[in-house]
Amino acid sequence: MNRSRISRLTGMGAPMVLLVLAMVYGREAMSIKAQFDEGLVGPAFLPLLLTAIVVIGLLGILFRQWRQSSSVNGGHGEASQEQAVLKEHRKPACVMLAVLAYTLFFKTLGYVLATLLLVFALLALFGQEGESRTRRSILAAGMTLIFYVLFSVCFSVRLPLLPGAFS
Repeated sequence: MNRSRISRLTGMGAPMVLLVLAMVYGREAMSIKAQFDEGLVGPAFLPLLLTAIVVIGLLGILFRQWRQSSSVNGGHGEASQEQAVLKEHRKPACVMLAVLAYTLFFKTLGYVLATLLLVFALLALFGQEGESRTRRSILAAGMTLIFYVLFSVCFSVRLPLLPGAFS
């Protein structure tokens, strides 16, 4: 590959890997079978919806990256562009790691603690610089409660509330 083609692909690796993982996840979600007909909102609905959202978002990131890299003239500004790409992909990588940790520790920590930590981490990642930890903690607790009511009450999903305790 020549230098211009390599520079054009710089920064597209992480979104492409995430896109492949999302598509594999979506393929597996399609194999979820309901024990009885539940209509549109069955057990595969939410995973497929999330897959569609992630795939559309990642395709948007890849398209934007492709357009930005084509506007760079020759070799000018490649180092600063690579720095900007690394900074841009830091947050998605942190989100991926936070969600991975959430799935690994969900059963061990229970719904309440695992979800509080995940929501707090996401609020810290995407929140404003001057936002206090107290505000983030209150928001995380509120969102954890809302998600609990949504899944436990509305969707009748049994969630492990605390380590060793089941609802």
